[in-house]
Amino acid sequence: TNAGAFVASPTDPWGQSVPASTTHAGWTYREVFARDSYETFTGLLADGDRASARDMVLFLFDKTQQPDGSFPRDSELDGAVAPDTFGLSEIDEVAYPLLMAWEAGLSGDASFYRDHIRPAADYIVDHGPSTGAERWEEHPGFSPAAIASEIAGLVAAGKLATDAGDTARAHLYFATADDYQRNVKRWTVTTTGPDGPRYFIRESVDGNPNTAQTYDLGNGSRSGVDQRSIIDAGFLELTRLGELPAHDADVQASLSVADSVLERQTASGPGWHRYG
Repeated sequence: TNAGAFVASPTDPWGQSVPASTTHAGWTYREVFARDSYETFTGLLADGDRASARDMVLFLFDKTQQPDGSFPRDSELDGAVAPDTFGLSEIDEVAYPLLMAWEAGLSGDASFYRDHIRPAADYIVDHGPSTGAERWEEHPGFSPAAIASEIAGLVAAGKLATDAGDTARAHLYFATADDYQRNVKRWTVTTTGPDGPRYFIRESVDGNPNTAQTYDLGNGSRSGVDQRSIIDAGFLELTRLGELPAHDADVQASLSVADSVLERQTASGPGWHRYG
């Protein structure tokens, strides 16, 4: 019915067994998330299904994009804002569609650029680099993973702006992406944390990763935790998206920290917590 409306998953998020007809808010991934869509999108491209990948991009922009250029946390299959969006502002969900538009070959369409690409890219320029909620949807702050997506999205938007003849906006998007890339370590690498001389943290509350800022962990976990002791692997988005080399010293150091904090041995091999 709605080509390109790929759901995040046919399952429920926390492993409950529920009837397939269950639709109550907050308990289903049978909705469209722009962040999850990027993972499916790249799989479609790798598999050679460029038509479905393009359908996904057009669905996101035509059906789910909001008047201010942003995208909701998640959408119904007809593009309507899902009831469990919770009013969250997740800037990576604005950035990934821009990257998808470039990778899907949607350049050179002046009206598509004017109506869709420019509002989304302007939203990132106006609201980034901090995000209302990072990828675990629990707390605002400066997230390496979110900033990585913003950089990639703005570079893609700059290329799309160039192809649309909007050189002024192209310069703005490229310059903003460069600024974020130059400063991401200043915002998210701590040199005063308990786990090593230098490493990326999950997020810094106000862009100051060396202070004893605290925040509460979600889902019934601990409260008042020092930001410098919360590690995740989100910094790897900076390497996946080509913004830091894999041999970067801080990336290498952070890999060791992430393994020491997050890795656990199980009966079927090693596993990693989402953060810790």
